[in-house]
Amino acid sequence: MNLPDYKKEASITPYIAYNSIELSDYREGFCEGRLKVKDHHKNLLGIVHGGCVFTLADTVAGYTAMTHGTIISTLNASINYLHPVTDTEYLYCKGETVKNGKTICVVRTEIFGDDGKVFADGSFSLYVMGTR
Repeated sequence: MNLPDYKKEASITPYIAYNSIELSDYREGFCEGRLKVKDHHKNLLGIVHGGCVFTLADTVAGYTAMTHGTIISTLNASINYLHPVTDTEYLYCKGETVKNGKTICVVRTEIFGDDGKVFADGSFSLYVMGTR
């Protein structure tokens, strides 16, 4: 399957660009992205805000689902915050399709730092609205 240029698409999406997220790799059933940690991503304790971690995971989960040639929308999501995010220049996220059905795509994500420490993992159910 010839996939669209998701790296370019993500780079011109205002919310994704504002949050310093870029896609680094994708193929059918898989996507990887990263977020450059900036001061506006952190709370008063210097810890990256959980909503920022979730945004990265949701973005990567969405593009993972779209690698199947579909138009999707997040239906349900669950994230487990395993460690506070500190001392990393980038947050990385890998997404992998668990199930690609006719109406629902399930994606598992893992969020980690520069040294490979896993900060969070997530499970996303995405509604398949059509094909691209």
